[in-house]
Amino acid sequence: MSTRKSTIDDFVVIVYLLQKAAEEGRGLTPLQINKLVYICHGWTLALLDRPLINNNVNQIQAWKYGPVVQKVYALLKDFGSQEVTYTSFCQKFGSIGIGEDTAREIFSSKLDTLATEDRKLYKVLDMAWYVYKDLSGGQLITITHKNETPWTQHVKKNMLGRVVHGVHIPDHTISAHYKEKLKDLKSED
Repeated sequence: MSTRKSTIDDFVVIVYLLQKAAEEGRGLTPLQINKLVYICHGWTLALLDRPLINNNVNQIQAWKYGPVVQKVYALLKDFGSQEVTYTSFCQKFGSIGIGEDTAREIFSSKLDTLATEDRKLYKVLDMAWYVYKDLSGGQLITITHKNETPWTQHVKKNMLGRVVHGVHIPDHTISAHYKEKLKDLKSED
């Protein structure tokens, strides 16, 4: 059994979340997915001391409604605020010329590989899903907007008080925040 230490593609995390939601007979909004990917990334940094996704190229940014994972936003923006299901994401991904069935095969293979080759990471994703799965987009925004979060530390506003998009939230800030949350959880025991 090999242990993967590299990051995974953003779309694999989206597929994981949509598959979990599908098992419960539902979908997720793009906003929920984006916040959940960010939260999963934070807990991976805290629990495994490594990133979930690649945040080296200004990937996670401080926007008006909290942290935004750029690639996730780009992959889901066509859905607007409509719910995304596993099926609708497979159809969208398949529309790039590979077809829906091939998209499903790719997704299934990627999730199987993740579950067997990186069990610790898969457990972190399961934990995050279990804890945050029932929160609305608004509730997830509130969590990521609290005082002393990575978002509040990096958000910048222009002269009119509007949030300036594009300010990078680095992994060291995200990691420190989630490690502090972990310490707080342990002290409650």
